[in-house]
Amino acid sequence: MGGTFVIRGARVYRHEGDTEMPQIGDVLVRDGVIAAVLDDVGDENAEVIDLAGQLLMPGYINGHYHSHDVLAKGLFEVMPLERWGIVAGAIGNNRSLEEVRLRTLVGAIECARNGITTIQDFANLAKFDPDYIDAMVDAYESVGVRVILSTTVRDKSQLETILWADEMVPEAQHEIIGTGAGDGLAQVAFVGEQIDRIGDRGGRVIWGISPSAPQRCSFELLEKVAHFARERTVPVYTHVYETRLQRLFARERLAAYGGSAVGFMEAAGLVGPHVTIAHGVWPNDEEIKRLSDSGTGVVLNMLSNLRLRSGVAPLTAYRRAGVALSLGCDNCSCSDF
Repeated sequence: MGGTFVIRGARVYRHEGDTEMPQIGDVLVRDGVIAAVLDDVGDENAEVIDLAGQLLMPGYINGHYHSHDVLAKGLFEVMPLERWGIVAGAIGNNRSLEEVRLRTLVGAIECARNGITTIQDFANLAKFDPDYIDAMVDAYESVGVRVILSTTVRDKSQLETILWADEMVPEAQHEIIGTGAGDGLAQVAFVGEQIDRIGDRGGRVIWGISPSAPQRCSFELLEKVAHFARERTVPVYTHVYETRLQRLFARERLAAYGGSAVGFMEAAGLVGPHVTIAHGVWPNDEEIKRLSDSGTGVVLNMLSNLRLRSGVAPLTAYRRAGVALSLGCDNCSCSDF
């Protein structure tokens, strides 16, 4: 909605004010920007939108979300994460450009209808195609929500990053689950090309980069991502310690870094206020302190953790340590969001 208008009569939520019963106020909007929040804007000779009896509050931010499986809502919500990861990753692959556009559009509309105005899309691409990025950016723009778009990069296959997956899955199905390692450095370069090509669309697109998870990336790739983030001044989003099995993976495969995924990331230069980890259900006390000391954030995804039997994040420990926390909806295929 463009031009100048006044939203009148609603209770306007102010975090520093009365959060139980916010005061009634007027909000003046000029050219799509909130210009003033007052008890009475007065006569602005502008269109008036009457929201008497309603609560007016800032839009929510969906801090962790994947658009690639929107069309598979609730399909795998009874599986534990490792089994879900074996089957769910493949459903977003090899899709048409129109399906990529439609699934992004459907998810964005659902977010907007629930008060979410900014979406952090941790974007899993079947192939690194600029047309896919255009379809996603255009879909978000058409709905009118802001997107923090961070393309997933990784250079290890799905089979080698889930403990015992090669034993659980029949060999004939290994290729479906994912045996390809991928060229992580080329993927990072692709992200840079899209940032240069598309820009920020007037502030509606915020770019980031997403190493899929420490166990899915080589140390060299994590170092490259850390350098890219500093050079481009973009945020980093990744998955860490979603399940106890990932805790065990770190102990067995990351022994050189104290058996710690956080230590692995820290050694690669991938911690700090610009880094946010999703889930963080199974860190130990030392790792929580490392996150706090470095200013690394954690985005909590309670519903998907519940559906996939991943556990409950140590909220009290995080808050006591002063770790910055946010909320996300995660995948649609493992929840009823």
